[in-house]
Amino acid sequence: MSEQGIQGTVLGVVVQKYKSGNYPELPRATEQLTELCTLLEGYGYTPTVVQDPGRDSLKASVESWREGWEENGSHGPAIVVWSGHGVLRDEGELRLVVHDTRTVDDEEQTYSARLLTSAALRSRADQVLMLIDTCHAGAGVIESLQKALSTWSARSLPEGRAAWLGVVASCRPREKAEGRGLLLDTVVDVLRNGPRTKSYRHRWSPRNWQVTGADVVRAALDQWPEDEGQRPVPASLGQELPMFRNPHKEEKGEPELVEHLVRAAAGADRVEEGWFFTGRRRVLGEIVDWLEAREPGLFLVTGSAGSGKSAVLGRVATLSDRRHRADIVKHEALREGDPDPGVDSVDVALHLRGLTVQQVAEAIARRLGLGVPDTPAELIADVERELASSDRPTVLLLDGLDEAAAEQAGLIVEQLLAPLSRMTCILLASRDRPFNPEAAAAGEPLDEAVSRLLGIRARAAGLDGEADTGEDIREYARRRLHVTGLPGEAADLIARRAATGHGGFLYAQMAVDSVIRHVPEEGAEGWESSIPVSISAAFNEHLAAGPQLERNGEVVPLAAQELLTALSWGTGNGMPARGVWETAATALSTNGTVYDREHVDWLLNSYGRYVVEDTDGVQAVYRLYHREFIEHLRESSSRERGEGQPEPAYLVARGLVDLLRQQSDEAAVLEHANPYLRGSLAEHAVMAGGRGIALVRELVELREQVFQPDLAMALTELARMLSEAGLREAALAPSQEAVDLYRTLAEANPAAYLPDLATSLNNLAIHQSETGDRTGALTTINEAVTIRRTLAKANPAAYLPNLAGSLNNLAVHQSETGDRTGALTTINEAVTIRRTLAKANPAAYLPDLATSLNNLANRQSETGDRTGALTTINEAVTIRRTLAKANPAAYLPDLAMSLNNLADIASTDQTLAAFAQAEESLARHPQAARQITVQRAEFQLTRADSAAGVSTLIDLLLTPLDGLDPVASQARHLLRNFDRATETGTAQVRTAWRRATGTEPPAWLSLAEAAFALAITWIQCPTWISSRTFWDEHAAELQSPETTQALEELALAHEAAQQHLHIARAAAADTPDAAFRPYLTREFLGTWMDCPAWEESQTYLADHGEYLLHDESVDQLANDQSAEAAAHWAVVLLARAEGIPTAYTYIEARTALNDRIQRLLAAPDAVLLNACALLELLVHQDEFTATVHLAMSAVLSDNTYAPDPWPTPTQPDRDRALTEITTLMGHSPQHAQALSALLQTLLTITPE
Repeated sequence: MSEQGIQGTVLGVVVQKYKSGNYPELPRATEQLTELCTLLEGYGYTPTVVQDPGRDSLKASVESWREGWEENGSHGPAIVVWSGHGVLRDEGELRLVVHDTRTVDDEEQTYSARLLTSAALRSRADQVLMLIDTCHAGAGVIESLQKALSTWSARSLPEGRAAWLGVVASCRPREKAEGRGLLLDTVVDVLRNGPRTKSYRHRWSPRNWQVTGADVVRAALDQWPEDEGQRPVPASLGQELPMFRNPHKEEKGEPELVEHLVRAAAGADRVEEGWFFTGRRRVLGEIVDWLEAREPGLFLVTGSAGSGKSAVLGRVATLSDRRHRADIVKHEALREGDPDPGVDSVDVALHLRGLTVQQVAEAIARRLGLGVPDTPAELIADVERELASSDRPTVLLLDGLDEAAAEQAGLIVEQLLAPLSRMTCILLASRDRPFNPEAAAAGEPLDEAVSRLLGIRARAAGLDGEADTGEDIREYARRRLHVTGLPGEAADLIARRAATGHGGFLYAQMAVDSVIRHVPEEGAEGWESSIPVSISAAFNEHLAAGPQLERNGEVVPLAAQELLTALSWGTGNGMPARGVWETAATALSTNGTVYDREHVDWLLNSYGRYVVEDTDGVQAVYRLYHREFIEHLRESSSRERGEGQPEPAYLVARGLVDLLRQQSDEAAVLEHANPYLRGSLAEHAVMAGGRGIALVRELVELREQVFQPDLAMALTELARMLSEAGLREAALAPSQEAVDLYRTLAEANPAAYLPDLATSLNNLAIHQSETGDRTGALTTINEAVTIRRTLAKANPAAYLPNLAGSLNNLAVHQSETGDRTGALTTINEAVTIRRTLAKANPAAYLPDLATSLNNLANRQSETGDRTGALTTINEAVTIRRTLAKANPAAYLPDLAMSLNNLADIASTDQTLAAFAQAEESLARHPQAARQITVQRAEFQLTRADSAAGVSTLIDLLLTPLDGLDPVASQARHLLRNFDRATETGTAQVRTAWRRATGTEPPAWLSLAEAAFALAITWIQCPTWISSRTFWDEHAAELQSPETTQALEELALAHEAAQQHLHIARAAAADTPDAAFRPYLTREFLGTWMDCPAWEESQTYLADHGEYLLHDESVDQLANDQSAEAAAHWAVVLLARAEGIPTAYTYIEARTALNDRIQRLLAAPDAVLLNACALLELLVHQDEFTATVHLAMSAVLSDNTYAPDPWPTPTQPDRDRALTEITTLMGHSPQHAQALSALLQTLLTITPE
């Protein structure tokens, strides 16, 4: 229900004066009711006030009100208010006193709550709120509920409505009201100002447009004065729907961390992370300079989880926003010399989590004040048209490209950022990961992928490699810890620990938070032990040690974890409460806990630092604020479930489908259900796999036409996933079913579903072609073209690009099935459309035009029009040469394809001239130019001057590039094939080689293809374990000279081949065990360090000790600078010395570790003492004692270890350390001088 749609009625009955004089006058009653009615009138309610009525006139007024609302109210909500005196009869009946009541003994002289309830329900109002402000009013609650129960069984309501009755009495039965109208005053205050509470209430979020009657009742009860002698009595029945505008409603343009909202509700200042922002000056300086230049383009900020990407973009956004900037300046968080983009420097700030390319386009349009676009292309046209007159480019700040909806990141870059970056400035942040991990270019760095897709060179800054990161983190931690009042030395120490932990700034933030939480609870003593070893550990520690939910005096185990895990499975901008979040958490509960709205409020108030509040347009939604938490909670939830138990994604989907059925009365009235349930249905189903699709089918059985679109959407996504996984045959069935569903839907509603049908047909044609059904694909794509032609005729701006794409595909299928004339006609139409589009928007459509021109040239050549084909392919080559010059990574393959096509059509001289032009244009890109050169040489070998081709290939081999050189590998392959093809070729190659090098031809010229096949099979083994197995089975062949030569050639182009070549050579020089050990050890170490618990770690070490306890493992761990590796290095050293069980005893029991250290001091062993000290530091979190023992082990090794500053010890800790140093001096007199210096250092440290 929209706010504008609330049209309700108020019946207010007030009896202030009494004719008999038996009841005192209520002086403010009329004034209070008038105030309430006036307020409600502004909320869309029409008031009917009955003042000081007698019994008969009241009956007539109530009946008139009832009849009027029944006839004209359209089942809208009703509020019924009674303010006056009431008397409780001995039998518990409440009688309401009217103006002309002389005695309450006569029922005919009084009125009743039951009659008021009856009138409200007979008025056909769906949502009814009754306020009874009178003595003994609680008795009227029972009457009202009894009346509702007897009436509702015979009622029916139209779609979109649900019945609810809420009754609030101002006092309990046999309790007298104070006569001050406290109930009405409280309700007015709630409706006008919202709840007066020092805790956050999610129902009253500014992002929720409306609140229910039940929300108002709860808020009124919560703020009822504790010192009042009367206590209100509430009761309700039915399904609540919105009744009132939320007085807190506010247009929120950006998401907010819930912790800030909680503090605001409590009247406390916001504590912004941005106030402590420090460092990143180089990156911020580059961004500021780039923004000031105001040159259209894209600036990409990359980094791993927790590296501070969002903080950097957030700093730019907040300094741009006037309100946030004032806050930053107020708290002195903008310091002299800090890079500053200036006020209003950013026009759009948007987080991309869960968004599709279309949703991003719509969000940008809204923030720019443009109309909602039908397609991304329409947004681009609107931006170009509306903002062309601006004196500066629009600045778009987009965070979280890697968190966009599945398979959407590449589309967002291709369809939106590529064209927009030519007219706007785009500041983009993302984790450096490939768009599609299954793609051939999965290892391609993100900045290169973005550059390739943009067609320009994106400017990039990677945070992981920043030289000053450590110091930036230290300064950030110092500032936060100093604010808390911790001693300066403690702040420095915590900052140093935070800077060396995993996870960068995110870890630093959580490590500092952990210490800050610890100090108020236990004081400064022992705060060192509160520093976590990882982000996950910090998160788990907070959930375990933080507030715990209690119900009926008992702790609800895992409540915080389960409520947060539910959010980890949310889609889009986030998951709403209002039953949705609660249901997901209940579904995930491992102990049967049922969560409700109060638990959501508890979670937000207790753990709001992990939750972001956003909006889906009509209600508040919630999501976890960092991807690291999402992954951790999802993995933990899956791991906790035993084999054979349902996956968490399915449990959530099952729960949400059940809620949808419940809220919508088995899908009969979908308007009752939360919009998230329907909007996210397909996505939740796909996450749950086949069982999730079955859930959608359940809903289709309930209301076929309603849920068919959801099923079709889910099946389309399933087909895409199967195809990308290589299961192309399996993708056909869901793709075909999706088409059938959309066809049925389009027949009933073509305007809504014809575009979807065309898209699904296009997808099906691709799947059919992939599986060899070319005839079927042709029929399918023809239908898609017919539909898109109709759509484009009606709305060319929205559908012409899609029509061109389908025409291009149709031409390919026509050609494949022999209809060359039809293919020519079709591709000509595609070219005409794309030429028009490219003229209007070359940045977006020139690559597409080149593709269609390339295809047109092929079709012209097939039909004998070689002259036309030559003209066309020359145009395609010209366009692609220009594109490749600007961005060879993106367009070199396309240019190479067009040059090949040109070679099929043009004369030899024309072709060679085209190659020469391409090589010249790529002179600034040597690798790309070499690729065109080897392509030219291949043309010369087969179609022109073979001697020139041989010479060109030899020249390429004699001028190799540093590093990988795939062109050299290709040149070898071409020469070898030409050498073995004919006797003339053999003579030509070998003569040219001797002439160019003065040496005999190399052995690789005679290498057999079988050697390559064997080497490639070995390289493609998925794990090093399987690689070693393959070696054992084929050792003789793999060590042959032929295979070695094949590996050498493959190593020119592939890093994996380089690794395998190294193994083969090492195995020949030593043993296979020695050759494989580094790689196998790295694989085993990765799995071992990923064990979630020390118990599992011990078992894995015992099972794989051959590798993990080897010297190679020790060396690899020693070279890994992470804290995690250091802890495992210590375990390996101790396990090698004393056995695996004993080593893990030192992890489990601090006393056992301490006993071992004392023995090591008596019989000094520097290495083992160092290992024990690391366990003290990294496992048991004993900062000072561990530092002392690290220093002692360094002395024993004749090294130095001088932390600056030293941790501050307690007096007993320092005394114990002094004693230990003295003891060690007696057992290691040769180190007495160094130990004495260490002793003196500790004496200078003042204990706590």
